[in-house]
Amino acid sequence: KFCGIGKRQSSYFLPSMLKMLDDRGWAELVFYRLLQLLFICAILGTFLFRLPQASFFLILMVSCNLTIYIIKKEKQEYTFYSLYDVCVIVKFCRYLEKNWPLDDVSCAEEIRKDLKKLRRVEKAVGGFSVRKAFELNDPNNFLLDYLFGITLIDLVSYIKLSRAILGNEEAILHLFDLAGTVDSAISCASFQKGMKCGCHPTFTKKEEICCEDLLHPLLRDAVGNDLVLTKNTIITGANASGKSTLMKALAVNVILAQTIDFCTASKFEIPEMDVMSSMAIRDDLISGESYYVREVKYMRRMVKRLESGKMVLFVVDEIMKGTNQRERLAVSEALLHFFSDKTCFIIVATHDHELAERVRDAYKCYYFDCFYDEGTITFDYKIKAGLGGESNAILLLEQFDFPEEVLSDAKEILSHEGDL
Repeated sequence: KFCGIGKRQSSYFLPSMLKMLDDRGWAELVFYRLLQLLFICAILGTFLFRLPQASFFLILMVSCNLTIYIIKKEKQEYTFYSLYDVCVIVKFCRYLEKNWPLDDVSCAEEIRKDLKKLRRVEKAVGGFSVRKAFELNDPNNFLLDYLFGITLIDLVSYIKLSRAILGNEEAILHLFDLAGTVDSAISCASFQKGMKCGCHPTFTKKEEICCEDLLHPLLRDAVGNDLVLTKNTIITGANASGKSTLMKALAVNVILAQTIDFCTASKFEIPEMDVMSSMAIRDDLISGESYYVREVKYMRRMVKRLESGKMVLFVVDEIMKGTNQRERLAVSEALLHFFSDKTCFIIVATHDHELAERVRDAYKCYYFDCFYDEGTITFDYKIKAGLGGESNAILLLEQFDFPEEVLSDAKEILSHEGDL
């Protein structure tokens, strides 16, 4: 049934369109009816009585009616299609009322009450709905559109439908909202059914996040991870080994748990909390803000968020990396110590082992690793407790066929610095 409704841009304007309707359409309706009557007289005079003057009058009426239709449609095109959306929603809710799938029928009773108010609308829906559906399915059928234009049928139906809607806007908006709710429910159910691993979350009072087989919902072949996180966590590890993906999976599932009561894990226990992140930051050319300024604003937003006193999960990827090494370490360490005893969970991913060493007394450490075999880097994407995870930056350059000169120079520089 929802496939039958489709998705049109005009649908977004339906609530606004309802506010624009007024009761002045009766004068237009009388005018259009008069033009229709003159058009019929011109047809009868031309083809039945074969009056020479009638042929000229018919051409005049065709030109007049078509001009009025084109001008009116151009001005009110979105309103035309929004009224069609009203037709579709009323029909859908009538079907829903007759085929209500749940044991709790209170919502079906509300639908019935709203539809009772819209009987005039349903009567006016008929032909207008059929014609608009045909036009949408065959947008190139200009002949049919011109035919309706010449006869002014659409304009008359539009006014009749508009007048039937007046005074019943609240009932239509209620059905509009209900259709969206049912659509959302179907989407959530479809998402749950399509996941290979899923569970309903458990909410606890403990300051602890406990996950088993945690997956990122958008990855086709995601690797599940088991972890128990206390309030402060720092994750190190190789490039592309899974640090950011795990943090995103956790943040997304905290949101899913508290919205659709479903998580992509076999077990998910958390306290109720909000989520804020500082990930994938970019500089802003339009506002003239550098990468580091953007980082500062993100972190300031998190600091301010603590003032609410409500538990929150902070997810930070590569904290304060937009400045020089010396100041970055100082600022990052100070911020991590600041967050460590606040009402929050904070999870930070970093390549900087020195930073992890400096805060390991206050933060539980995890890492991801990579494996190098015969020129190929592989990952198991499994999180491990402790401080580890070798760097693979130069190995990745080698795997992507960078010139040997670049590789050897990088290795030599590292060896002189005592890091290789």
